[in-house]
Amino acid sequence: MRWKAAAGSKGNGAGPMGLRSPSPKLVRILLFSALALFTFSITFNAWLCDDAFITFRVMDNFVHGYGLRWNVAERVQAFTNPLWLIALAPVYWATHEIYFTSILFSILISVGAVAILAFGIARNASAGMLAVIILASSKAFVEFSTSGMENPLTHLLMAFFAVAYFKEEFTSKRIVLLALFAAFAAVNRLDSILPFLPPLAYALWRASDRGKGIVQLSAGFLPLIAWELFSVIYYGFAFPNTAYAKLMNGLPETELIRQGLFYFWNSLRNDPLTPVCVVLGVISGFRSAEWRVRMLAVGILLNLIYVLMVGGDFMSGRFLTPALFCASIVLGRETHLLPVSVASLAAAAILLFACLFPASPLRNRPSYDEGITRFVDSAGISDERAFHYRYTGLFASHRDLGVQLHPWAAYGMQARDSGIPLVMDTRVGMGLFGFYAGPGVHIVDSLALSDPLLARLPRVDSDPRDVLPNQIHPTWRIGHIRRAIPEGYEDTLRTGENHLADPEIALLYDRLEIVTRGAIFSKQRGREIWRFRGGL
Repeated sequence: MRWKAAAGSKGNGAGPMGLRSPSPKLVRILLFSALALFTFSITFNAWLCDDAFITFRVMDNFVHGYGLRWNVAERVQAFTNPLWLIALAPVYWATHEIYFTSILFSILISVGAVAILAFGIARNASAGMLAVIILASSKAFVEFSTSGMENPLTHLLMAFFAVAYFKEEFTSKRIVLLALFAAFAAVNRLDSILPFLPPLAYALWRASDRGKGIVQLSAGFLPLIAWELFSVIYYGFAFPNTAYAKLMNGLPETELIRQGLFYFWNSLRNDPLTPVCVVLGVISGFRSAEWRVRMLAVGILLNLIYVLMVGGDFMSGRFLTPALFCASIVLGRETHLLPVSVASLAAAAILLFACLFPASPLRNRPSYDEGITRFVDSAGISDERAFHYRYTGLFASHRDLGVQLHPWAAYGMQARDSGIPLVMDTRVGMGLFGFYAGPGVHIVDSLALSDPLLARLPRVDSDPRDVLPNQIHPTWRIGHIRRAIPEGYEDTLRTGENHLADPEIALLYDRLEIVTRGAIFSKQRGREIWRFRGGL
């Protein structure tokens, strides 16, 4: 802990408005209390979302010797978080239990990331306390500090990056370290690299030996380069299959930007603390006298622009947690000049608001359900935790029922026990269904997240069952871009022979079959990968 003395923290002098400044010892106690509150908040709100089980199914197949595959018959990257999978897999292999394993793993990583922010990045105890209180009160940050998704590991890598970034000099070794953390973040989720890019560029510009720094920067990115090479060799494509399914969707750019604005509005309406603190972090960053901090603010903006351009996500708040954590880093650096009494009052005001706001994580209760918030708004953005919590919440009132009694999990177990080898278009969340169906069931979902053929076909209007009567986009929902299952596809998968009626689709299937099912190092497969340009 290398804190500088906070303004107004020496002695018992009066701060603004005649308030007496707390002693340094009391401020440290408040900081540890804030960290304890954060730990309590994420534990009490712990849950798992359906999408997490997409990664868990691949991980389960990998642990049982089937490879990094969704369907064991083909090499398709249906997950977007390789590093998260790689980090969690050994723990899952040791426990052979996914629910408590993933939640405890997420809690440990999340607490570690916030502790590093509080004790290793914030300039003093009061600034650290304020940053931790913000994170403990944010609905989005608390919910996705568990959930089974990769967010906690992204936050931890941001914390490690910031510790190295705020050292005195950008030596060659420091450049390698910074690039290494950024590369691991990209392996964790490819678009997570965006907030790192402006600080990396600044570090390279200020490097003591810029020429050598470029070489060191390249060396630091070796983990990302290695994963991309593995991805092209093993899967045949540079990006996850989900990228082709969700981003190459044929939707007009203006519609996606409009949806992105709805995503921000959803957050402002249901979790106002998160977007407000992100904006405060950006403003504080640009007002900073330090260019290092300003570059962090640029990174936040870059991340937000990306979220806007891709239309956000269907999970409320999920894509905003990296921006909030980065904003908290900025505030931890910039609020150190506030008198301790002011910082304490600000923290108290945030806590008061969090306690009064209906959907606050500090007001969670075992019966968390639609009585607190609607599941899906008119823009198709859902409160995923509200939807799944009664089955997957750690302290849910129906927790004794267990995850396996979630209707989608039960449907998967039914498919497994009945010996059905192929399921076409589940019409339920594919994560829980797929994990509990097991490796013996080949799953085709019209959302195309795990299907290489469907992901490359034009989108179709959503089934009326997928949309609400008052939904703004009546023919599609963000993150749920439907494809029509082509005629003859089911027979093709059942028999292993191409029965697709459309000649162009049939040819595309033959090429994809060579890539995803053929011998990895065959010349024919290499030619097809080249023709696909690695999926670019």
